[in-house]
Amino acid sequence: TKLQGDAFVTTVENSVLADAGSANDVLKKLPGVTQKGDGLEVLGKGTPQIYINGRLVRDNAELEALTSKDIKSVDVVTNPGARYDASVNAVIRIKTVKRQGDGLSFNLRSSWYQCEDTDLRETLNMNYRHKNLDVFATVYFTQTETFQDTKIEQHLYSSKPLVLKQDATFINNNSFLTFTLGTNYQLNDNHSVGIRYSPSYHLKGETNNDSRVTAMVDGILDDHTNTLSKGDAKKLPTHQINTYYNGTFGKLNIDFNADVYDEREDESIIYNEKSDLQDDRIVTTRSKVHNQLYASKLVLTHPFLGGQLSGGAEYTYTDRKDEYWNQNAQGPNSFTNIRENNANAFVDFTYPLKPFYLVVGMRYEYLAFNYYENRIKQLDQSREFSNFFPSASLSGNLGDVQLQLS
Repeated sequence: TKLQGDAFVTTVENSVLADAGSANDVLKKLPGVTQKGDGLEVLGKGTPQIYINGRLVRDNAELEALTSKDIKSVDVVTNPGARYDASVNAVIRIKTVKRQGDGLSFNLRSSWYQCEDTDLRETLNMNYRHKNLDVFATVYFTQTETFQDTKIEQHLYSSKPLVLKQDATFINNNSFLTFTLGTNYQLNDNHSVGIRYSPSYHLKGETNNDSRVTAMVDGILDDHTNTLSKGDAKKLPTHQINTYYNGTFGKLNIDFNADVYDEREDESIIYNEKSDLQDDRIVTTRSKVHNQLYASKLVLTHPFLGGQLSGGAEYTYTDRKDEYWNQNAQGPNSFTNIRENNANAFVDFTYPLKPFYLVVGMRYEYLAFNYYENRIKQLDQSREFSNFFPSASLSGNLGDVQLQLS
């Protein structure tokens, strides 16, 4: 690992990391990167945005499907600068190995994780190359089981002190099947285009919870309840489409990405509540979620005054609809809708000041956040934001010491 420009660059190809397993296994072993729950964290910077060959990873299942042998290098950027969203404090850029030669290749990887429960991850990668055409496909299956045993005691101090004791067990079982089909085509040495389509199927989504709560008011038993709940989540196929173009005209480089994402989920939960002092009751709820995303990003790069000048624009539109029904009429039904328009423009300049490397940039962001409840726009919750975000970093080496000021 060494400091290069704005990033700490780790070479994976032909190193021991090439045998780590998946991209997730590689990232967890990088200096300054640690695993936090099911995700990753850059120390002191929080959750990073992750890119594979310049394309934003929107589903972390991609990291499990990408094998370590296909990774050339990984950049960890702790001062992302103007090219990235102002709320992003860290970026991880994965560069893959460029496959050589014509023909068909494939690899199969099976992973078994054993703890309190069993998790399975099965991956099949296939690739066909002929001259400048590259066709690839991936089949990825994952099964996860989660078990959690919780004990909580809460004390509320008032004129009549309240004590709540909860003893609960949560069990969650999920399985997913994801396919990826895509192609890259290199028109010539200066131009390449590609497209990939990834449908994902939620095969199983079961939750079983057992919660026991005892309430004491002023030292006297107020109630003891036992609630059993069973949930079943049904997801329609999730669709994700990405297309890209990378080309060079003279000294001008053009990098363009576009994404479309569509996800739907339908979940029903039955709560069976038994009380020692109150009436027993059964509550049935149903919720439906529909998420849509449209995003694009354009980056132009050109040499300038001995350095490199980059500029571009980014646009993202998201639409989330939530519907909730309480089928026993023991609570209100609701329909909410959140729509966001996010438009950004940025410019940055990089200049070598041997032995240092200077990056200065400016980013403009505009965000329109619209919140609807029962199809009526809520003005108090809806907002518009806009701002400029300047950034600068100076990095380099003094002997064996690597320095970065940002």
